[in-house]
Amino acid sequence: MKNLLLSCMTSIFLLAGCNEQPAPAQAPTPQTTDQAMQASKDEAKAAIENAKSAAADVVAATNDATVAASTRAKQATEQLVIASKETADTATMAVKEAANKAATATENAAKDVSAATNPIPTTMPDWLRPPIYDCASCHRIATKLVGPAWKDVAEKYKGVAGAENMLMEKVRKGGKGNWDQVTGGVPMSPHPDISDADLKKVLDFELSLTK
Repeated sequence: MKNLLLSCMTSIFLLAGCNEQPAPAQAPTPQTTDQAMQASKDEAKAAIENAKSAAADVVAATNDATVAASTRAKQATEQLVIASKETADTATMAVKEAANKAATATENAAKDVSAATNPIPTTMPDWLRPPIYDCASCHRIATKLVGPAWKDVAEKYKGVAGAENMLMEKVRKGGKGNWDQVTGGVPMSPHPDISDADLKKVLDFELSLTK
C-alpha cells in the first residue's frame, strides 16, 4: 500500500513537469545590433589603417632602396669616368713621349749622317779670295782672328728667321756691336760693292758651318 502511494505521487510529479513549457529565447534588441555593427566597423577601420601604414612603410623602404641604388650607381659611374680619363691621359702622354723620342732619334740620326757625308770644313775654300772676297783677312772657320769664327756666327744665327738678310745688310754697311766681346770693339769694314749673288754665296757657306 505504501509502495503504491509512492508510485502515484511520482507519476503526478512527472506529469506536472511535462506540462511546463521551456522559456523562449530572448530576441536581440536594436541596441545590441548597433553595438555589433560598430564593433565590426571599428575592426575594419583598424585593419585598413594597419594596411595603409604597412603600405607606406613598403613605399618608404622602396624609395630608400632606390635612392641608395641610384647613389651607388652614380658613384660607380663617376669613378669609371675618372679611371677612364686617367688611363686615356696616361696613354696619350706615353704616345707623345714615344713620338718625341722617335723624332729626336730621327733628327740625331740625320745629323750624324749629314756630319759623316758633309763634314764641316776647317779652312776657307779656295773661291773665297780677292778681288771678290777679302773675308780671310779677318775671319777663320773655327778660330777667332780679328772677327769672330764663322762657326760661332753660324751657331748664333742657327734657326733664326731672316738671319741671312740681316747679315747681308750688316756686311754691306759694316759696323760693330754684335761681337764686341770677341773683337774688342773692332768694327767690320763695309762692302758696298759686292753683288747680291756673291754676298749670298758667302753667307750661305758661312751659315752652313753648323751641325
